[in-house]
Amino acid sequence: MVAPSSGNGSPLDHLPAELTAQLGQDTPLEDVVAAAPYDLDADGMYTEGYLVLTADRLGHLHRTNGHWDIHWLGIDEIGEAQVVDGLGIKLLRLTRDGEQLAEFRFTLRHAKSAARIHRQLERILSDDDQAGAADEPARPDEKKLRCDKCDRVIPAWAETCPACMNRRKILYRILDFGRPYLGRAVAAFAVAMIMTAMAVAQPWLLKPLVNRGFGAAPGVHPDYNVVLLFVGI
Repeated sequence: MVAPSSGNGSPLDHLPAELTAQLGQDTPLEDVVAAAPYDLDADGMYTEGYLVLTADRLGHLHRTNGHWDIHWLGIDEIGEAQVVDGLGIKLLRLTRDGEQLAEFRFTLRHAKSAARIHRQLERILSDDDQAGAADEPARPDEKKLRCDKCDRVIPAWAETCPACMNRRKILYRILDFGRPYLGRAVAAFAVAMIMTAMAVAQPWLLKPLVNRGFGAAPGVHPDYNVVLLFVGI
């Protein structure tokens, strides 16, 4: 008997509400063991789609022309599931008797979700009774779906809750990255200050040219020697 994993929330937490409602008309939501978004199509173009796994089938949910298309593949049709590493992407490849049935592509942003649904699918294919068990301990490298502190949904692109991040720790972490380049950073700051001072001083340096050279000051006749001096400089 396969039960949905409790983890840190429902497997459907990251699905859009309208998609969850549409999925509920097609299959009982409590039967969902795992779900994962994928964001690349077969041509490597960005797209929006989700994989949903139950005990007896794998659903492929894809947005087309503003609405969601749902296609199902029976577990008994799948012989093997493999995660293949690509250049900046991961592929979930489904085969049977050496023939490829389907392939789903993920950027590294969704790599952990892909690994999780692949692990659950392998357990179901191997008839593991613990597949999707509610008491399955979370793996250390798995990202939580909800924040323990504020219970907000953690975005797929983040490892921790953005609302609860310690801003001081973030600053210290940035400084740690810049520590090997401290000399260059100080030199760049010094050059920036010099350039700022020169920009501020430029109007003061041009004041004699305007007032005396061009005679802009009241009662002052143009002095072209001053103009020539500035041109020479």
